[in-house]
Formats: sequence, structure tokens, C-alpha cells
Amino acid sequence: MTVDTNAYNCDDAHAYMPNLELRNLLVYSLRRNDIWTFTHPFMQPDMANANYVLDGLKFGFPDGIFSVALSPNVNNRIAFFHPLASLQEFSVPTRVLKDKSLSPDKYAPGDFKDLGVRGRQAQSATHDIDQRGVLYYTEIQTNSIKCWNTQTALKPENVGTVYEDAETLTYPNDLEIDPVGDIWAMSNRLPIFIYRGLNPDEYNFHIVRGRGDYAIQNTVCNVPDPDAITLVFLLSFLLGTSCAGELKEIFKWKQVYYEGIPPEITGYDNYNNVPMGVTHHKGRLFVAIPRRAPNVLSTLNVISMSEAKSTESPLLRPYPSLEMNRLDSSLPKEERFTSIYRMRMDTCERLWFVDTGRHVTNDGSMKGHPSVVYAIDTTTDTVAERFVYPSNVMDANGASISVAVDIPNDKDCGGAFVYIPNLSDGKIFVFSLREKKMHNFFHMNPYQGDYYVAGIHFQWPDGIFSIALSGQDCRGYRTAYFHPMSSFEEFSVSTEVLRNESLSMRPHQGDDFKRIGERGDGSQSGSHYYDNSTGVIFFAEVGRNGIGCWNTVKPLMPMNMGTVMQDEKRFIYPADLNVDTSGNLWVITNTMPRWFYETLDTNEYNFRVWSAPTKEAIRGTVCEL
Repeated sequence: MTVDTNAYNCDDAHAYMPNLELRNLLVYSLRRNDIWTFTHPFMQPDMANANYVLDGLKFGFPDGIFSVALSPNVNNRIAFFHPLASLQEFSVPTRVLKDKSLSPDKYAPGDFKDLGVRGRQAQSATHDIDQRGVLYYTEIQTNSIKCWNTQTALKPENVGTVYEDAETLTYPNDLEIDPVGDIWAMSNRLPIFIYRGLNPDEYNFHIVRGRGDYAIQNTVCNVPDPDAITLVFLLSFLLGTSCAGELKEIFKWKQVYYEGIPPEITGYDNYNNVPMGVTHHKGRLFVAIPRRAPNVLSTLNVISMSEAKSTESPLLRPYPSLEMNRLDSSLPKEERFTSIYRMRMDTCERLWFVDTGRHVTNDGSMKGHPSVVYAIDTTTDTVAERFVYPSNVMDANGASISVAVDIPNDKDCGGAFVYIPNLSDGKIFVFSLREKKMHNFFHMNPYQGDYYVAGIHFQWPDGIFSIALSGQDCRGYRTAYFHPMSSFEEFSVSTEVLRNESLSMRPHQGDDFKRIGERGDGSQSGSHYYDNSTGVIFFAEVGRNGIGCWNTVKPLMPMNMGTVMQDEKRFIYPADLNVDTSGNLWVITNTMPRWFYETLDTNEYNFRVWSAPTKEAIRGTVCEL
């Protein structure tokens, strides 16, 4: 049996059950609680290949359709199948199998396809496909596991050997790829048991396991090879072939200025007001300016898009008020903001962020208070939630500079979870709004800390920087994608794990935290965001002065990374990005390394806000399906 599940609706599952004796395929629909049958000549055994020799034993298995394997893409999957007594592989779209009206044989002539031949003595029992599109077979006559990269034509020279052993793999009768990408196979000497009898003094049953990415490294299935991937990226970079729907410049500033500031308010330094975060919601652009230097007037601000008089240097208005953003405000400390880096909007129209509580004074010292989680109701412009980090949860160096907000079912506003990466110590903080509690998980991989931006070499050993949340699955959970800034890799964990405080107390997290792939050299990323409408994650690639994209239905590898935007002059250091509720991508660039290590030229435009609809942004790239 092979199960085809809709990631967003578990009730829409289908099961495909080959019947090797009747030589047909049964299809069961969970939603309809109904079953139907397909027949096709390709499901019949090839009697010329129904005889076998195993360990000197000659026998015949004239079995028909034996195994079904599904391509990795969620939509429009392809079902690969074969009879046991056959050297060939066949396919049919799952959209055909799911349509009962086409059963048992009312399908179009070209729906079922002959894909090719695996080779001599290549009769196969079960098979499965990994997320890269590599198909693995158990070959019962050769006591081996073979592979075929489905991006290539099926012919003997494109079939590789993953594992072969007459001792441990005599008659490999079952195989499966688990969610991590590991290959599991079982052998059981079934023909010997049936026709000769097993020797109880020998090991007759074996289970073998191996990592798929390692297993195919030196085979023809490992296509394309790393050198080819590097060449593809080099050509894409030089020719710009993957940059399609470039972003539109919305606003730009040489320096930041504010509106509505009373004349008696003095002492702020425009040069030190460097915008770091941006979020758009219903015609308002929220801009965060952390206090990384003294004399920052306001850390949280807003621009009314309809009231902006020009795309050049629009004035910022402190949000929700100036008093809440001033360090010398008459308001109590707990009612004002100190330093905010990035914000995110939830589906309940609340603006979430962490006030790190730390700011730089005129003498260069750092002052502060414990970090605070905030939510502002943007319909009333009032504080809806304020939660101070508890003493048992240490926010090292006030390094909680971004958030990801998880609203169960996109409407349970009171059940929100906020996931907060800490780039200083590799932790993920989890705040439960309903329980008013916080716990943390630890995971870190800052291996790529060397940067070269705007002619400046520097090192930042930053840990976990950003979390991007997928759409919700049928059980109400999401995949949390995350990465250290100083890394080329991407990792994931289910929010089912993150929400569970008891799991955070384990000394080791086992396989819950997964490495899902690598983006490529020079691809260090700060912020990233998952777009629900396309299934694409957008990456702020600070080392490339660009925006990268990856469609999550594909394996994460350099060849599947696209470039949405890249500009070495106008797009220096994309500091933040996210997607609004209308499906528009928003990015802010701020030339920060130059400000941090050298000096900004205040006669040039240093800060820019960019935007484009996500579907237009990925047009013409490998991220577009």
C-alpha cells in the first residue's frame, strides 16, 4: 500500500493498493470512504521475465503490479509502478487515479506511460522515491538496492547500485524512505523459505539502513554533480538569467527624519538612526530602528503609504506615540520601548516584536532591562500584550531580534505561540500567549562566519537568526524553518515539538531538529519568510546583496535556489523581509556593514524599501512551478 496525503487536509488521503494476483490497482478515498479499481496492460506480468535464480534455487513468480511509488511534489504527483515479473517501469498521474469516473479503463490513451527498462535481471519488488526525485528499487535476483534519478531517462546506464550483498540482502522484499531521507530495507529469503527451507542456525532476516544522500554520492543517480551545480550558479550570476521579477523601489532615504516632533525635543543624531526592520499592513509601513548607537529618537515608527508625499525620504512617525518611544519619557519604564529590531503581523492584526531592553549610551556603554515580548493591536493602536522574559529564561546579550507568530487555524487569537530565535546563544524561545509562559530549545550551527559586503571583510559568528513558518498541516502544526546567519544550511522542526515545553527539557533532541539542505556558497541569510500562496521561502542573502528563493516542494540544494533580486550598489545588506496578508514581499536594505565598520555617505541614498507581489517576484526563476 502507498498512501497519498494532502498536507493541508488529512481527510483527503488516498491509498493505492496493487493486487499482484488480479493484476489491478485498487484506489481508496478516505474522504469519500469509497474504493475503485484500475486495470491496464502495464500491470500484467512479463512472462519472459517471470523466472528467477537465487542462491542456486530456480523458481517462478509470475506476479503482476507489485509496488507504487509517488513523486515528491505534493500537487500533481506521479505514481511510478511495475509488476514484479518485469524489467520495466511505468507511470500514471495521481489525478487520474483519484478520479473514480475514469475507472477501470476510461482514462486517456496517454495517461499510462512506459518509462523504460532498468536492465537485465532487474526484477524489482518494492520501491520508493526521496525528496530529490531519486527512485530506489529492491532487485530480488541481484540481492541489491538500485537507484534511478527520475530527472534522467530510464535505461540501464542510468541505474546505479546503492548496496549489494548476498549475505545480508538475500531477497530484499521491502524498502522505504523515511521523512529524514534515510533508506530502510528488509530481506527475508522468502523463495528459500518456500521451496527449500531456512537454516535456523543462520541469520535469515536482515534490516539495513543508510542515508540517501550518502548512498548515491558515487553513483549515476547523483545528478547533477557538485561541479555542475557550481557552474550553473556561476552562469546564473554572470548572465543574470535567474533574476526575473525584480523588486520595485518604494522608498529611499539618505538619512531618516521624523514628523510631529516638538521643537523642545533635541539631542538625537540622524546618522545613528539606521532602520532595521519593516512590515506592511493595510497601507501602513512599520519601521523599526534599534538603539545600536546613542541618540536614536524613536525605535518603532510608521509611515502612512497614502500620506507619503514622495518616494524620497518620507518622514517617520513614532508609533504608537512619541512618548512610548523616548528613553527620557515621563511614562513609567514598563510603558515605553527601548530597542526593537524586527516586527511581524499576525492574522489577528496584531504587531508582534521583542523589545531587547538594551541601548547604547553616549559614553558607549550598554544599559538595559530584561527583554519584553509585545503585541500591538493595530486596529486600536494600543498595547494588547506585554510579557517580560522570566528570570529562568536568559536572553544572552539582548539578542532576540526577530519573531515568528503562529496562530492556530489562523483564527485562534488567544492561542498564539511566538517563536523567537536568539542569535547569540543558539536558542529558540517559545512564548505561549494562553499560558503566559516561556521555554526554550537549543540548536546552533554558526559555521560560515566570514562575510564580504560592499568591499568590507568582516566576521559575525551569529547563531539562529530567523524562523519561517509553513502553512498549517492537517493536524494543526507547521514546519518551522530556521538557520543561523553564519551558515549556508537550513534546518527544520515541527511546531508540535516547539509548543511542547516538556520536550525542551530533554538533554538531546534526537531527530526532531532536521538538516534539510544547503543553499550554496556565499548564501548567508538573515531574515527569511514562507509565502503561503506559493510555498516559496524568500531569503535575505546579506553576503550577495540579494534576495534568494526556494520552492519547498523541491529538495533544498544550490540548483533549486533562485535569485529574485541582486544589486551590488542599491541593494546593499537586505536587513529584513516578510510577506504581507495581500501576498506582497517587502524588503528593507540599510548598508549596515558600511555604517558599522566605516562611514555612511549622507549624500547618497543608504536606506531603501522594496516590494513586489510574490508570484511576480519568482516569475522566471526555478522557484516558479
